[in-house]
Amino acid sequence: MNLTGLGTTQETGILSAWRLALASSGFDVILRIDAPELWDDIVDRSAFAEVGFLANEIDYQLEYWASRVSRLEDLSVILRCSGQAYGVWPLNYWEADGVPRIGSIPSGVREPLTVAGPGMPTTAKTARSAQRAIDTFTNELTDVDYWIAEAGVRPEIGLSQWHVQAVETAREIVVGHELYVDLGLEIGAIQRRFRKGTRSSLRVALAEWTAEIVSTPDERAWEDFKNLHMTVAGRQTRSDRTWQIQLDGISKGRAFLITLRRPDSQLVGAALFSHTPSVGRYQVAAYDRSLFDKPIGHAAQLGAITELKRRGVRWYGIGTKRGPYERPEPSEKEIAISHFKSGFATHTFASYSIKRPVGHSVGGAR
Repeated sequence: MNLTGLGTTQETGILSAWRLALASSGFDVILRIDAPELWDDIVDRSAFAEVGFLANEIDYQLEYWASRVSRLEDLSVILRCSGQAYGVWPLNYWEADGVPRIGSIPSGVREPLTVAGPGMPTTAKTARSAQRAIDTFTNELTDVDYWIAEAGVRPEIGLSQWHVQAVETAREIVVGHELYVDLGLEIGAIQRRFRKGTRSSLRVALAEWTAEIVSTPDERAWEDFKNLHMTVAGRQTRSDRTWQIQLDGISKGRAFLITLRRPDSQLVGAALFSHTPSVGRYQVAAYDRSLFDKPIGHAAQLGAITELKRRGVRWYGIGTKRGPYERPEPSEKEIAISHFKSGFATHTFASYSIKRPVGHSVGGAR
């Protein structure tokens, strides 16, 4: 396993090619690992940032996928203009089954996240330069003839310049649907928008189990959660380091754990959620197998919505809406989980995976 760019500035051929592609596209950058203190500051100051932009989440994905691919490099950079940091761009290069990929592992390429300011590049200019850099970089890779631009309809913003420019030379566009809860609504208004069956299940859940928010690094509660996860899965599914990274997220105020206990204090379920100021996301959960036919997950979701709202987070991205129209078609279990999540959603927004042929950047930056 070759993992670079995580806690080391060791230069590789891939990283050198990426630096040259960035420079030829007019970017002044520093690697994420060389200025970690700048990264989340920009995330916090941006107009809308998904959880995947958090440094802690990037570290988690790198650690999780390190043992699952043959090569993985962190190419994430901080963008600068006149020496001032104004954007972050999470990006990875990896190889799986001999096939090279570029994106935010395991997905496609996210757009750079920027902060507006006097003298700073416009989002249109940054998006165009970024797509040119990807085209230049992928031109140097063998066995790569396309790359995927990930884009979504941002709540309250709409289509981004990244999306608008990527579709100009798109080969294929796959549309998905993302479920959100509007945390700007009063909690009573949110609950009234729940599906009728969801509200009924919540009454049962709240009567049977006590939910507690763990917002500080409680080692005992965390070990109980980790052990429950292993018991339910039948084995340890990932490294201790991934668990530690997630616990660090709680320490940094970027995440919280919800525990569910019986009246005798026995832990029967727990779920971890992370967030930026803009969006909260579910990360991982474990529930007692003997309760799989009970609405235990409902209590965790309501707890997450309440806590995210208390923290001032604007939206809760509850998950993806799945359906038999997708290719490949999702499993019945995936569709059932999606149906469960949709019972809490107040909004559904589109997401797009845009396949772009290599070397087809469009006109000059505006």
